Amino acid sequence: MTDTHKSNLRRQLRELADRMTDEQVAEKSLLACDLLCKTPEFVQAKVVMFFLSLSHEVETEQAIRQAFDLGKTVLVPKVDWAAHKMTAVKLTGTEAELVEDQIGKLRSPKEIEPVEASAIDLIVVPGLGFDKAGNRLGRGGGYYDRYLSGKDFRSVKCGLALEDQVVEKIPVADHDQEIDMLVTDDKVRRFNHSQQA
Repeated sequence: MTDTHKSNLRRQLRELADRMTDEQVAEKSLLACDLLCKTPEFVQAKVVMFFLSLSHEVETEQAIRQAFDLGKTVLVPKVDWAAHKMTAVKLTGTEAELVEDQIGKLRSPKEIEPVEASAIDLIVVPGLGFDKAGNRLGRGGGYYDRYLSGKDFRSVKCGLALEDQVVEKIPVADHDQEIDMLVTDDKVRRFNHSQQA
């Protein structure tokens, strides 16, 4: 039943995203990035992993620029679709050359310099939707869930989204990874999962 609920929710959230104009997404993304960059988690982090935004996804460019301005090491995901695996690679600057992956879906740096998950202080994760308990709904491939569940992974997990993407409850399975905090264009939410258990 969870899979059916997830599929229906993904469809609803995609339809919602499609109704938003590029201008609305850009304006709300600036607000979300501004809030993110003011959090202690971001300020104190030396190594931050971001996602490179897809269409109608909250735009991370401003936060990435801020991270570089503050001298942080910036990482982005590199996806191996055949191996169903995601790794973190270094982004050398905002003008770094990006190339499309094997299926023309995601961009990543042309020059690959992998970084161990254990080095990451803060990871900024995308999602189609998030709920008010710290659950995330991805696009269905499970790449982030597998990456975040790695034995060497100790980073603060931060969802970055538009407030429109926040729903009351997301159905979860055992393999779904919770986030520690969620930043939107409206507010910062933090979750204490140990107390919820």
